[in-house]
Amino acid sequence: MRFERFALKVSSRTLAHDTHDTVVSPETDHTLNDVFLETLQSWTERNRGDLESAGVTVTLSEPTKWDKPSQGVTLSTPSREGEVLVWISGECEVMVGDVASPEVDMTHHDLTVDTELLDVLDAFRDRFLASGG
Repeated sequence: MRFERFALKVSSRTLAHDTHDTVVSPETDHTLNDVFLETLQSWTERNRGDLESAGVTVTLSEPTKWDKPSQGVTLSTPSREGEVLVWISGECEVMVGDVASPEVDMTHHDLTVDTELLDVLDAFRDRFLASGG
């Protein structure tokens, strides 16, 4: 039940954003664009220890298998939850919300290089921790 309202808002936003990604094409080659997913994975592993020491649960999802794969990292505490979703296209959604509130702050980014994603992830982490994450 925890984060139920948050999850519903995140899911409906994600589904609305991802509706065109319902066809899987095994011959699609994403090797050139995987830099965003690799950056997300390495950032998560570099930051996991410090975040967990601060009482934050860190969850890295598995990459999706759509024509436009995506992956996300979720930070959660008993009072807050946040998530960053990134697609190989460079599209990125950042969501942060309080468990006690139905409001979810969502921001969209169109990234062009991996360093932009690192900046988004660092700002997400800092904001989550500063808000009592």
